[in-house]
Amino acid sequence: MTEASETIAKRIAKPKILVADDNAVNQKVALLMLNSLGYLGDVVGNGTEVLEALRREPYDLILMDVQMPEMDGFEATRHIRKNWNPGEGPYIIAMTANAMRGDREACLEAGMDDYLSKPIRKNEMQIAIEKCEVKNSEIENESSAVETASFDFTVLDELAEFSPEDADGIIGELITIFFDDVPERLAILHKAEAENDIEQINQTAHTLKGMCATLGTVKMAALAASIEERARSNSLAGARLTIGQIEAEFENVKIILKAKYENALCQPVND
Repeated sequence: MTEASETIAKRIAKPKILVADDNAVNQKVALLMLNSLGYLGDVVGNGTEVLEALRREPYDLILMDVQMPEMDGFEATRHIRKNWNPGEGPYIIAMTANAMRGDREACLEAGMDDYLSKPIRKNEMQIAIEKCEVKNSEIENESSAVETASFDFTVLDELAEFSPEDADGIIGELITIFFDDVPERLAILHKAEAENDIEQINQTAHTLKGMCATLGTVKMAALAASIEERARSNSLAGARLTIGQIEAEFENVKIILKAKYENALCQPVND
């Protein structure tokens, strides 16, 4: 492989980067620095353009200038953290020329992940981007772990042992109740999210989490727990997306349960 081919291959695996700065000189310097480190980047001039760019394509990393016209870096970051799922939003590195006491804390409080003071040095940029790559790798590993643990059949098997003589009847009844109850809980979550009712979100997500865990629907329980945790932190960031993920997983779970426990679901429910 030629040196040029190796560079291209390296860039393909790198995070997709957006530079947000209203100064043309700063934009050019940032792109040159990224290029010298083996990265590519796109450029926008303010926070409003950041949000527009994110709606077009999912950037992994944003180099966010703090002071920009129309919408500054703080406001843009708060908007992103409110409307993107924590596991799916971009990694945000603040860039500021102020270098005053408390700047770093203010950036982190707004939801930024890291902080660079201008003039930015190449080695500092590299270290900050490498932190982003490590974090993204950890998120991908956590996501894969949830995907491979979608359902734990041992939970229902253990419940069936409570009454071996009527195992199919017990399993069938539990699954039927689950099938009937989950859509009602999801409808409540949708309504509460639309009305920004954090307390209702917290209560319903907690109930749904417990129900899913009881039947071994591990992924649904984990998704409900993530909503509950955010609600307890007084935030609904990404809640709508996660509710949709629960709905999608519920459809998968129904297929799995109907296939594995077909005989149990054919049993009459005892009054």
